[in-house]
Amino acid sequence: MGKLGVKKLSEEELEYICKYVDNDGTRGVADALDRCIDTILKAKKRLIKNGLFEYYKTLNKHW
Repeated sequence: MGKLGVKKLSEEELEYICKYVDNDGTRGVADALDRCIDTILKAKKRLIKNGLFEYYKTLNKHW
């Protein structure tokens, strides 16, 4: 667990976010992963900033 008892996102969750957030929307992905919308938004922004969004989107390991 990370800060304040918040569970870190797994590789599987990161892949799911990148594959489905553009089609299902932030709320749909948050509901599917049982995470808050803010977590999904922050993860997407961080992945794009670090150049990892396309990597996880095309990972094809879990989804």
